[in-house]
Amino acid sequence: GENMDRFSKNAVTKEIPNRLKRLREMIDKAVAERKAMFFKGGIAQQERELANYFKMLSYSPKPIPELEGLEKEYEQLKVTAADARKKMESELLASVKTPPDTYRGSDKERLKSMVMGAWSKRFPQEEILAVRFHADQWKNEKGWRWDKGYKRWERFDKSVLPMKVIVKNDGNTAFIYMAFINRDNLKKTENPGVDTRQGYVVKKMLMKNLKL
Repeated sequence: GENMDRFSKNAVTKEIPNRLKRLREMIDKAVAERKAMFFKGGIAQQERELANYFKMLSYSPKPIPELEGLEKEYEQLKVTAADARKKMESELLASVKTPPDTYRGSDKERLKSMVMGAWSKRFPQEEILAVRFHADQWKNEKGWRWDKGYKRWERFDKSVLPMKVIVKNDGNTAFIYMAFINRDNLKKTENPGVDTRQGYVVKKMLMKNLKL
């Protein structure tokens, strides 16, 4: 009993009010700095920790008069956070424009077909809306690297051309994925790179903002 009393008193006078204050500050900061990730990170964590306090206090054998007001404030803040997150996500979504298409190489159509073919093979159920060549030129890398297997230096000369593949999500939105053409200038080979779901930025855009 005594330990529970001490825990309850500390929770309702210090811990919970402090955490509610911090939660409100985090929501304000997320909105002011337009950080949508805060909602999934720190804000969600604060909400979980507060929910745990309220759960523990619900086992108290004695009534805790302050609890009702604190729980009410917590529920209101949760609604505020959810509304702010929704508003920000829809604003961010609306701000995503069609990627530029700046590459002018004579091999553009051939490269586009290569990427689309590889994409359709890898993701057969997806509908490609567009391929946008946002980089105007290939990025080259050449030099020597040590081959551990053969224990010798090997020359390399490679070029990479990045692009964006826009894929239909639903009637209103589309996903923008990265893709690459990897060229080995010594072996004279070209390979499309379409396994870009992990480790690359994936954006979402409104279909009505897709200007081709």
